[in-house]
Amino acid sequence: MTKKIVSLFYGCSAVLILMGGMITLAEACDNHKISPAHAQGVSDRNIQHDPKSQAAVFEVKGLMCSSCAKKVKAALKSVKGIQNVAVHTRENLVKVVYSPSQVTHDLIVKTVEGLGYSATVSESKFD
Repeated sequence: MTKKIVSLFYGCSAVLILMGGMITLAEACDNHKISPAHAQGVSDRNIQHDPKSQAAVFEVKGLMCSSCAKKVKAALKSVKGIQNVAVHTRENLVKVVYSPSQVTHDLIVKTVEGLGYSATVSESKFD
């Protein structure tokens, strides 16, 4: 049995339990109740397998709404080597899980800035 914390929604996470290749939802945030049947549909690409992956948090100025979050998330997920992106609009934070052999902090910042936002690496905790 393997536990993985993944982002299923913008800024929300869930704890999934993997048993024999089957995904079972264990816990999610209060805003998103998901049945185990829906958890089965979570794609394997949302779950981190690469032990060399790293996570970094960025402060992104200008994140005002879910549309902004979608835009930033889609742009970052299109970058080869970025495996997961979670956005917390209220805190102006974006957490990126990436392969350091393919992605640098500078590439992440440039991708976000290309959308018209300013981005800097942050020491903030992403809860």
